[in-house]
Amino acid sequence: MLIGERFVFLHVPKAAGKSLSRYMIEAWPGAVHGYVSPGQLPELKEAARPGVTLEVTYGHEDMAQTQALLCQSGRRIGDMAAVFACVRNPYDSMVSTYFFMRRTFKNNSHRRFFKLANKLDFEGFCTHYQPRNITEWLTLDGKRPPNLRLIRFECLDQDVSAIAAEYGFNPAALPHLNRTDHGHYSDYIKSAACEREIYEKHRYLFDCGLYRREAVG
Repeated sequence: MLIGERFVFLHVPKAAGKSLSRYMIEAWPGAVHGYVSPGQLPELKEAARPGVTLEVTYGHEDMAQTQALLCQSGRRIGDMAAVFACVRNPYDSMVSTYFFMRRTFKNNSHRRFFKLANKLDFEGFCTHYQPRNITEWLTLDGKRPPNLRLIRFECLDQDVSAIAAEYGFNPAALPHLNRTDHGHYSDYIKSAACEREIYEKHRYLFDCGLYRREAVG
């Protein structure tokens, strides 16, 4: 998560967060304070310029946690010019999460969901995995802040170019970091039960019209 002089970026898990964090660090004018996980630190540190400080934390602070951090300097979410967050097709996100956890299991073998991903097939993982509710990053006190600007993973380059032009970002390249190799999500979602599990765990994104459910089986 990043807090700048005018902007905030919330790092939603498995939604290009590391790539966008690196981009924002380079593109935002003025001072930036980053709250980053140990795994994010090396690549983000490479992009740090004068005025950028990086603090190792959880790295996925949500809207309420960010509000609390802003309050320490006498600011609030509503005071910022924009709060950016990236959303991703829930089907694609679940597949990416599964393969990411399997790929990094050796370094996370003590963590419950990594164990499940390593042990179970994709449908079994979908049944047992309990992600944090996406509303924790997109809403504050049950409402979406008026200054929240969503970036879609599926049109990342276009959306980033649009917000850069709108808010006058400095020129910077958008890297593509932390890729997870897997096929299209339709290769893994083979039953209506599996699709329903994904819907129920990400229903806010479907119910507010950001993504459409797909028929399976």
